[in-house]
Amino acid sequence: MLDYTFTVENTGNVSLTDVTVTDSRATVRADLHIVKNWDALVEGRAFYTPTIKSADYGFLAALYRHVGNNFKVGAGYNFGRFSDDLRDLTLDDKGPFLNVVGKF
Repeated sequence: MLDYTFTVENTGNVSLTDVTVTDSRATVRADLHIVKNWDALVEGRAFYTPTIKSADYGFLAALYRHVGNNFKVGAGYNFGRFSDDLRDLTLDDKGPFLNVVGKF
């Protein structure tokens, strides 16, 4: 069991009351630079649904190739059933994926 807390600060000009912050997802991720133009990604995930007291666990891995200084493309495989998009509750996200990353 991993215990953690959130610290929330209201920096706006509107008062808020009775605000509850909950998190049902945990992610541990490592981005690794392998050689000159290649990177790897490994990620472990846990997703807890409190209303039905159910937990799902997942793992994904990917390999990326840098294309120039500001762009990389990668392919990987999601070994878990759920997405990092918390609106997607279909639990059918297992399988290969393609990812494109740009930085400016």
